[in-house]
Amino acid sequence: MMEKIQFQKPVMPGDPKTVCDFLAHYTELSKQKIKDAMKKGAVFLARPQGGRQRVRRATQAVSPGFEVLLFYDPAILNLTAPPAECMGDFHQYSVWYKPGGLLSQGSQWGDHCACLRQAELFFFTPKKSIFDSSAGQGSLRADGDRPYARSRRPALCVVSATASDQAIHH
Repeated sequence: MMEKIQFQKPVMPGDPKTVCDFLAHYTELSKQKIKDAMKKGAVFLARPQGGRQRVRRATQAVSPGFEVLLFYDPAILNLTAPPAECMGDFHQYSVWYKPGGLLSQGSQWGDHCACLRQAELFFFTPKKSIFDSSAGQGSLRADGDRPYARSRRPALCVVSATASDQAIHH
């Protein structure tokens, strides 16, 4: 099994123009492994004006002055987590059932096994199958929800799983 890689390098003139190509050029990882790490939240881009953010798209452009960071740990990236269940969406916050084995938050090594990431995917992934046949993209369905999820970040109230919770939940 491959060992952990912690990589940090500034982008210089003449370097590859996308994050994926940059990492493929400077690390021994294949583009497939890099894209998987990006999808799972292990790649960051530090901007010249400060701050860093996760990069999930392989086509993200980089230019001189940026810094690319990779936190690659195959043991973490190969983990799978049980799905969280949205128990209630109250528009200002949401309440989630968090089963054992699901992390509350991610780390720089990845966030794919975190409740927060599952909530982001739940709210921010277009849900094309929920269109009412008579509704347009901007209109409301019969239940009052928009066909696409809201564009704000959900606040979470996580319900942890205990033996008594398991009995009540199932």
